Amino acid sequence: MYADDATLRDPDQSLIVGKNDLREYYTQHFTFSRMLGTPQMQLTSTRTQVKGEFIYDIGEYSWSAIRSGRYVHKWAWIKDDYYLISDRFTIEQMQPLFELNNDENADAGNEDMDTGV
Repeated sequence: MYADDATLRDPDQSLIVGKNDLREYYTQHFTFSRMLGTPQMQLTSTRTQVKGEFIYDIGEYSWSAIRSGRYVHKWAWIKDDYYLISDRFTIEQMQPLFELNNDENADAGNEDMDTGV
């Protein structure tokens, strides 16, 4: 699906370049997803545009209740088929994965720690 030199700009604006690094990136995300009980990601295409030799698929995504936002996939004809050459995701909404403990006792036992402040 991805071209050998494809790029991905993930929601935190990290740039992943190349098929091997993309494979590693998705392996880590799928492992994380399984740890969370395999929440589903849904992509909904809202517009497709052809500009010259490229096809742009623009849409919205939702990763269960974790986060949602927009995406742009850029496809190009390479040799004998279309391949994804550029992928970009943005976050519109994000839910915390874990609740923070705001108890008065949350810092109990840490009085002796020198924080340098």
